[in-house]
Amino acid sequence: MIKKFLCCFLLVICVLVSSCAKKETGMGTFSDDDMVLVLDGKTFNFGEDAAKLLSFLGEPQDVTEILSCYHEGYDKTYIYDKVEVITFPTDGKDILDEVIFYDDTYLFKGGVTVGSSKDDVIKSYGNKYFIENDAMIYNKTNDSSDTQSPRLTFILKNEKVTAIDFFSSSYFS
Repeated sequence: MIKKFLCCFLLVICVLVSSCAKKETGMGTFSDDDMVLVLDGKTFNFGEDAAKLLSFLGEPQDVTEILSCYHEGYDKTYIYDKVEVITFPTDGKDILDEVIFYDDTYLFKGGVTVGSSKDDVIKSYGNKYFIENDAMIYNKTNDSSDTQSPRLTFILKNEKVTAIDFFSSSYFS
């Protein structure tokens, strides 16, 4: 009887103590889902035809082309007021490889946008990132030498996001 009482008492104490323990809530994690571009409720996938995104963004201010090193045709950069879209050619299509945002028009995970703080980024994407110069970089392996996996990069100045770069790394696949 005393053993049962003691076990129940210890169980109640453990539950009470664990409920009082500080829990890290709200800390996000970087995942493959973060490399799917969602703008105004529309989804755009890297490694696929960029036509849908280019149509969504409208007429670019400029388009630059350079002969592709890995693919037959021209790599292109579509330049908009506050967005750049980088593509590579495959089967007569421009394939979406990278998108860079320079203003707060679009919100990403957790409301992160250009102008957000470094702490806001960490709350939304987690603390598994690495720093290169002024760039806070997330990738699947959290390894700066891993150039094969997609990267989500936040360019920082004074702990504030000045640009957001989604790079799929599909160019090399």
